[in-house]
Amino acid sequence: MHSLSKIGSILGIPLKTDKYTKEKSMLRYARLLVEMQLEGQFLEYIEFANDKNVLIRQKVVCHSSALIAKCLAIYKRTVENRLLIGKDGELKHRYHPRNIINSQGMNSPNKQEDIKIFLQQHQAGLVRFLETKAHNIANVMGKIYSNWEWLHNATDTERGRIIISWHPRRYQFFLLHMHDQVIHGKAFQLSTNKWFEITFVYGRNVKDQKLPL
Repeated sequence: MHSLSKIGSILGIPLKTDKYTKEKSMLRYARLLVEMQLEGQFLEYIEFANDKNVLIRQKVVCHSSALIAKCLAIYKRTVENRLLIGKDGELKHRYHPRNIINSQGMNSPNKQEDIKIFLQQHQAGLVRFLETKAHNIANVMGKIYSNWEWLHNATDTERGRIIISWHPRRYQFFLLHMHDQVIHGKAFQLSTNKWFEITFVYGRNVKDQKLPL
């Protein structure tokens, strides 16, 4: 597995493999999940020495450039739609991936700790979480930060589509309208004594379901 990971590291960051590769059973080929940058050039082949010290040149087969470009466009739109507001009311680097955290998997203690550290680093005061799939939102949010306030539009069938949370010593938030795709409200920033209205949107994938927006 160490050798397979080293080969994968030529392309990107090795993340995990499947059960059959790990156990070396029912194999026609090894499977390894590798995180790669969408932007930039892709290698046409990789070279490595096998167990007999013979140099192997392995061709790298990627999806079409059109599909990669489409995935990149979707990713950029996702980043643009995520929002982080600091304690001073400033929008925190909306377009930079390093200032965005993936909040899916919030049921995991490790993910909860990651979010807590992220919010502390950015001194966030008002945040939005999307598609978290949190089972017990009250329990999850309490473990991330017990002194923050929050609201959500989750139902018995939809778990945590939009969660809004704010630090009560930095912001006050008053709900004006809630929908399964929208939370709209009025916020007050304590440090500047300013009011503003803000809308958090997470639309459906199907066109007809977006019509209420």
